[in-house]
Amino acid sequence: MTRRDVVAIAWGLALCASGTGAVAPQEFHAQSDLVVLQVAVSDHHGTPVTGLPREAFSIIEDQTPQEIQFFLNEDRPVAVGLVLDNSISMAAKRQDVIAAADAFARSGNREDSLFVVNFNEDVWFGLPADMQFTSDLNVLHSALLSIGARGRTAMYDGISAALTHVSTSPLDQKVLVVVSDGGDNESRLEFKDVLQQALRSNVVIYTVGIFDDVVRGGDRKVLERLAESTGGIAFFPVNRHEVGDALDRIARDIRHRYTLGYVSSNKRRDGSFRKIQVVVIDPKSHHPLKVKVRSGYLSPAE
Repeated sequence: MTRRDVVAIAWGLALCASGTGAVAPQEFHAQSDLVVLQVAVSDHHGTPVTGLPREAFSIIEDQTPQEIQFFLNEDRPVAVGLVLDNSISMAAKRQDVIAAADAFARSGNREDSLFVVNFNEDVWFGLPADMQFTSDLNVLHSALLSIGARGRTAMYDGISAALTHVSTSPLDQKVLVVVSDGGDNESRLEFKDVLQQALRSNVVIYTVGIFDDVVRGGDRKVLERLAESTGGIAFFPVNRHEVGDALDRIARDIRHRYTLGYVSSNKRRDGSFRKIQVVVIDPKSHHPLKVKVRSGYLSPAE
């Protein structure tokens, strides 16, 4: 979420000066804290609303209005991590998950940077060791075929590894898609550790919880909170055959997000949680639209 990075700030200013907003560039010092938000907007039917102007958006941090420094609304490449449960509880769902993940990748932008993180009691990356990301769907398909179903579940460790990995991508839009039953019985990390790591990033996390009558150890609340806190959505397919529908919805949601950036007016570097609210008003009806955005972020600490 917060970036102390000259390159990122310069990128944001370049966007301001581009044809998307025609705003005169401003100067910021290297220590500026750029807060980047990925915002999904929909009407009351849940249909994505596209083509909104910058003026329709307002950002409020801890009840204080913030100035939008840059605004972008276009389908751009995304860094996407597929975080897949390989524990024994997922054995019956393995083929459905592989097929759904494969279709998800093929429905995205051809320049997306993709990777796979597998977890059971261990955590490992699905791509070849010398490959951090790929846009080659055949390579990704081979990685998906390596999905197994054995052992216990270290979901928190898997998500943490994926958050660390996706942060190395130069792309500004970063997404994780976690497919699991939500249970964890083997991680070194705790849920609070992973949540804090997510709140320090600008990564949107979508979760797909697959439950059945046999495996009852899943934790819906964990999956819901991860998604809600980062601006994603939690899905709970009624049966494993509906996993593809959930991933299709996620792919469409990713493609229709707006990118907003601002430099917080709160200059304290105290590591505190700062609550974010984005308000979007329909220019035609003048009614508020539904917004999905991260609940807030952890400010940098000295």
